[in-house]
Amino acid sequence: MRASFLAGAMVVGLVSIARAQSQPCRTVEVTFEPIANLQIAVWIEDPSGHYVDTAYVSRLTGTLGLANRPGDGRLKTDFRFPYGRRDMVLPVWAHERNQHYGYVVMGGNYGNSIATCGAHGIAGSECDDETIGYHFDVSSPEPFYCSPRGGVSMNVGGVDVVSCASPFYGSKGAYADPPAFSLYPPRADLTSFTTDHDGADARAFSTVNDLGAISGATPPGMQPIDPPIRWSPPHDGDYVVKVEVSEEADFNMYHRHPNLDDEHPELNIYGHDFLGQPSIVYAVPFTVGAGTDVELQSDYAGYGDWDGATGALHPPDMTITTTDGSGAGRLILTNDASGAYRVKVRALPT
Repeated sequence: MRASFLAGAMVVGLVSIARAQSQPCRTVEVTFEPIANLQIAVWIEDPSGHYVDTAYVSRLTGTLGLANRPGDGRLKTDFRFPYGRRDMVLPVWAHERNQHYGYVVMGGNYGNSIATCGAHGIAGSECDDETIGYHFDVSSPEPFYCSPRGGVSMNVGGVDVVSCASPFYGSKGAYADPPAFSLYPPRADLTSFTTDHDGADARAFSTVNDLGAISGATPPGMQPIDPPIRWSPPHDGDYVVKVEVSEEADFNMYHRHPNLDDEHPELNIYGHDFLGQPSIVYAVPFTVGAGTDVELQSDYAGYGDWDGATGALHPPDMTITTTDGSGAGRLILTNDASGAYRVKVRALPT
């Protein structure tokens, strides 16, 4: 019996190896020219619109927890603003991917709500999601985000750069009670913690963030990304690349949505409004096979909800700006030997 089992396993293994060897190694390259400071997701669907894989997501969303961190999502923003989960950043991609994570709210070792903080004998405001201030007892040194006061500009080697004005001590958050969940991962950059301030949830954020391998720095603005984003398809066939891009404070006459006032009026001087035009999505069908397929797309496919409430892809309309630099022009219209495009896809046989 055991010998028969081993023989059968060997046959299955040989068949699997043969199948793997029969599938050629293909490469898909995605190229575009973004404006500066975009949040970007690049993913692949089948022709029926079913999610296949994510090829790239910008680091701030994929690794640093921009869309799943403490604070109401409509709190204002500034340079590396520390609070406010930005559910609206890449909602079409997030809903298509449909990966569930714990929902991060203000809190820490003393709790995950005003009530739980109060039960531990500290002020309820420590775990209040509607304010940027007064969270000391659930805070610790911050490795990336700045104080709500923003950053300072300086000239370094002839280049203007912005950095945090001073070290910041902020809340990393805690998970809300189920059934609350987020479609975005918590941050994966935390490596040191403060006893009695940071809770078990924050200490384990990095273990559930599964986007580190495909997260990358936002490409420099006003130049084609180089090298292009690359993806290895599982098999030959027809696919669709989708690129979703988001920009803060991209206002026009149709899209200037209200931000949330802080519960403490004295803190409303920090940050600025940012809820302008929603995320924009471009779609490019292409074919993977024995030949090279080059596909260009100059028009956008639609846009997401301004508040990220759903994963709906709204069809193009007059509410979205189409000139370079804003709205559907967040990816610059580019020309090369292949022609004019905002997104270019090349499916290569090897």
